[in-house]
Amino acid sequence: MIGKRLKTLRLQLNMTQKKFGELIGVKHAIYNHYENDIRNPSLKVISSIAKSTNCNTNWLLTGEGPMFLNQKPNTNNVPAREETSKLKKLEGEIAALKKSISELEKECQELDIQNKELNNKLVHRMQELLDAKDKLLELSKA
Repeated sequence: MIGKRLKTLRLQLNMTQKKFGELIGVKHAIYNHYENDIRNPSLKVISSIAKSTNCNTNWLLTGEGPMFLNQKPNTNNVPAREETSKLKKLEGEIAALKKSISELEKECQELDIQNKELNNKLVHRMQELLDAKDKLLELSKA
């Protein structure tokens, strides 16, 4: 039965059922069903096991041949789906932040333009007031 070989493989890799399930992309309960021969893994799951662990699929399915294709893999270098998911989420958040920064930069440029316009209006209005003051002084002297 495949469940016994899955358990042998998992133990050879020094992994818990939960960690092995994460490695191959299935929930702990589902993986537990595979090991206990309650359910059979799909071809997609078997392929994931082979890719993630360098396991010989012939050995996994039939028990014949070596367990590993070449040598035992270093599963510490194989990212778990959870870590990959976190990385994708972070990449999405970074992209959103970059977009927000770009939008803020555009708004700042618009504010700078508005600020310059307001400053120009203020200077113009102050000049008008000074001119009016000068006229009042001339009229008061006359």
